[in-house]
Amino acid sequence: MKAKKPFVVSMGDVAGSGGYYVACGADTIFADESTITGSIGVVSGKFMTTEMWKKVGITFKEYSRGKNAGMLSSARVFSKEERARMQEWMDKIYEVFKGHVVAVRGKRLKKPIDDLAGGRVYTGRQALELGLVDRIGTLQDAVDHVAGLAKLADYEVRVVPEPKNILERLLEQATGENEEKPGLDATTPRLAAAPSLVKLAMPHLRDMDPQRVRLIVRALERMQLMQQEGVILMMPELSVGR
Repeated sequence: MKAKKPFVVSMGDVAGSGGYYVACGADTIFADESTITGSIGVVSGKFMTTEMWKKVGITFKEYSRGKNAGMLSSARVFSKEERARMQEWMDKIYEVFKGHVVAVRGKRLKKPIDDLAGGRVYTGRQALELGLVDRIGTLQDAVDHVAGLAKLADYEVRVVPEPKNILERLLEQATGENEEKPGLDATTPRLAAAPSLVKLAMPHLRDMDPQRVRLIVRALERMQLMQQEGVILMMPELSVGR
């Protein structure tokens, strides 16, 4: 993409570790003064949960094939050999991470990469001083900047994917349409067994006045009926303000 278009990143509240990994490839990085970023490092591990499960009467029987097949098993801690192998993996990934940052940021870095990495975390202001980001600014500042680079005076900004309003999200929860299904599925969602729209909406309505809540509840009930029935007959709602 960089070969054809200006590529600019705007960091939000947090863009560290993997967030910085993907951001560092940009031509220009914007960050807020309080953005948490950096954290150039790699960490790994596992939980050993066997004794916890035994306390509630649950046991497991493991079958493994190969010397390191159970390396990430939660049944036991790492052996000495497994720990060394895991450390070797992490060292390789760490070198790749640092290599990406150096390859892209290059002379913009104010210190050697080993002095900046090691999992160290910085604010946006500190990251600017160290050469990890290029400018302090908001998302709108980044949009204005990239539009200038592209020599665009008249343009529109689109959010992808397009955000859904609360009713769309509630309908998805009720029908399960937001769940990915493998292959082709010609079935029609059945709302009878799904949570009602009213139930899904109630957490969002708690702070509203009772009259508005009643109107919204009736509207949601009707929406659910329209999803279930081919034809319905209903009277219009009348709300009188005082």
